[in-house]
Amino acid sequence: MLIDTSAGISENVINFCLASDKTLVITTPDPTALADSYAISRIILTNKPEHLEAGLIVNFVSNEQEAEKIHRGMNNILREFTGKTMTYYGSLRKDRKLSDSVKDRYILSARHPKSPYSLDVEHIARYIVEGKIHKKKENFWNRFLRNLKNLKVE
Repeated sequence: MLIDTSAGISENVINFCLASDKTLVITTPDPTALADSYAISRIILTNKPEHLEAGLIVNFVSNEQEAEKIHRGMNNILREFTGKTMTYYGSLRKDRKLSDSVKDRYILSARHPKSPYSLDVEHIARYIVEGKIHKKKENFWNRFLRNLKNLKVE
């Protein structure tokens, strides 16, 4: 069962989070969202029961590296103040098709299953269900350009 709690910190939100098997905090790169995410994460980790797995998802990022940087930063602060960290569940990239789907009232993954946002949602869902991270597929041109950039010829 998935429960989408309201944003912010309330007694009900905290109780739902601590009673669940997994609590996933979803944030964006926006400074106010990061501050709110840190606050709820700190409370969850401070009161974390043994059964609870706490994780982080970063939404509306330009790329995976941006999300991983946010996760590392959040974990560094959480480790310092709680001695605990959150598992990284992945990122959801910015995708114009998402805005279009909300505006035009259609399910993005049904109409555009290969859009970046749809693929990212599928990736995170697989991780939640299977408990292991599946490497995101990188297309030929991304691999080619990355290799070209890192290539050292002597």
